[in-house]
Amino acid sequence: MRKTLLRFAFVVAVVLLPLGVHFAYQAFTGLPGEMIIASGPQGGRYAQVVASLAQQVEKRTGVQVQVVPTEGSLENLTLLDEAAVDFCLYQPQSEQFLHDPDAGTHVSAAFVANVYTEIVHFAVRRNLQVEWPDDLRGKRVSLGLQNSGDYAMSRRLLEHLGLDEESIDPAYLTYDEIKAGFADGSLDAAFLTLGVGAPILEELFAEGICDLVPVPFAEALAQRDVSISIETIPAGFYRSFPPVEPASDLLTVGLRAQLLTRKDVPSSLVEEVAEILLSEDFAKRNGLVELFTNGKEFARDKQEFPAHPGTLGVFEPGLRPLLSPEFVEATEGMRSFVVSLFIAALFGYRWLKKQHELRQEHRLDRYMRQALDIEQRQISLDAESGNNDIESLRGLLDEVTQLRHSALSEFSAHELNEDRAADCFLEMTHALSEKINAKLTRQRFDKRLDELSVQLASNAESSLEE
Repeated sequence: MRKTLLRFAFVVAVVLLPLGVHFAYQAFTGLPGEMIIASGPQGGRYAQVVASLAQQVEKRTGVQVQVVPTEGSLENLTLLDEAAVDFCLYQPQSEQFLHDPDAGTHVSAAFVANVYTEIVHFAVRRNLQVEWPDDLRGKRVSLGLQNSGDYAMSRRLLEHLGLDEESIDPAYLTYDEIKAGFADGSLDAAFLTLGVGAPILEELFAEGICDLVPVPFAEALAQRDVSISIETIPAGFYRSFPPVEPASDLLTVGLRAQLLTRKDVPSSLVEEVAEILLSEDFAKRNGLVELFTNGKEFARDKQEFPAHPGTLGVFEPGLRPLLSPEFVEATEGMRSFVVSLFIAALFGYRWLKKQHELRQEHRLDRYMRQALDIEQRQISLDAESGNNDIESLRGLLDEVTQLRHSALSEFSAHELNEDRAADCFLEMTHALSEKINAKLTRQRFDKRLDELSVQLASNAESSLEE
């Protein structure tokens, strides 16, 4: 009954094991109920793209998305590092340029994909002559909010032009304040690092309150910084009727706007977000020309941070892992515990089995007792000279042979090789056979001597009678 119950329990465990693994995998790899994504200041391209991404994530996955407005890249990265948000948009090297050059190695950020190119728009108040960097000295110039990528890029541009914040009248303005400053004449110039089509750009150039000018020595700046690329704003992009803006193709520089996440965000969620972002429908809907045209090639170009494992299945579908990294990592301790428990149970089972066998009579015990009985009986045979014990010894020898044959027929070759008791039994019966054979040989020899003596005596009597 006990064995039946144990077998039944084992079958139930085997049947339920796949279900348990399935539910455990779902628990570790299922999508969270909500996520938080940092965007950027209102009127910028960050806010525009993030709003669309949040909408698509909710629609496709059911995950509730909270969008957090920020000043821009630097604040986004700080929030990501503090685990206050799950995703954010970021302008490459903003933190390193504004703060510690090695700061990027201390954050928990992971790369998801490039979204679009942020292009530097060097805007000056209409009719203000700015033909050379020195023309900006003493002028009121907006450098962007101090936690933004705008500000980081503006600092780079000032350094590139041989200027600094002391040589100009710096202003740290929102996009609405920039628009108002150009409108009332209180602002002379602004560096705006934005994706083309950002609402603030459309508003500024549609109203004709400022002009675009090229970034001086743009090629030299791009040569010195691998994250910066040469870009061109085509003539008439923002206004194709008089006054045309820009009036001719305008040379400038740009950087990739990157979507980042934390390293500990579930791979399943990162994969869903990446697939939405790289879909043709999303690129078309948001005017992401580079993503739509070049797809994955653009999306993974010039990564500043290591790629999140969740992007592997999107960029390299053939390398998609069978199990999510989170599941493997989370169950590593459990798997080690189960294996250790299994090994301990195996050794415990073998020990208990051994103890049980020791408490029970060995299968050879009966044969050993019979061999001892034969041993005892042979002691009295061939004990005194003159006894004829040949037939008795033959009978004992046959008994030993039959006993050995019966015992060996119950054991396999493996058991005979592994069981020390079998060795002892075989050695014992062989020794007993040799002992009985020795006595039998002596008995036969004595008998032959007696027969010879009788024959000699008979021959001697015959000779005397003759």
